[in-house]
Amino acid sequence: MHVVFGFAFASAVVLEMLWRATRSRRLAPLDRGLIHLTAVATHRLLDLLLLIMVALGITDVFCAWFSRCSTSRRHR
Repeated sequence: MHVVFGFAFASAVVLEMLWRATRSRRLAPLDRGLIHLTAVATHRLLDLLLLIMVALGITDVFCAWFSRCSTSRRHR
């Protein structure tokens, strides 16, 4: 069940980022100065960290699955 929710979360993250990159409407910022640049940089950093978290989770699942498969073949 944990893996199913992980892949569903990964799909939602990727779809949200694709939607935001292609169809999203952007409101005009109230301030174009340092606060706006900091907000944009922070948002992109959080998106990157979210992608890294999803990628590490998927990698962990596949590594655990492949190690289980290779271990079970050795014992036959």
